[in-house]
Amino acid sequence: MHGEDDQIVPIGDSSSLAIKLFKHGTLKTYAGLPHGMASTHPDIINADLLASSATEVVKCDRPAR
Repeated sequence: MHGEDDQIVPIGDSSSLAIKLFKHGTLKTYAGLPHGMASTHPDIINADLLASSATEVVKCDRPAR
């Protein structure tokens, strides 16, 4: 999840690169939303997080510390 208007961590510098780390990852972007979108738009973000977590299980191949 990444806001397309993120001025703190621009989308081109992070999300488009980070999503390549997940074999079955999906990048969801939000037009016009800022870096703090979870605080400024919780109604949108929380609904999408809940929907995503209910349908997907992410397995990490790295050992726990």
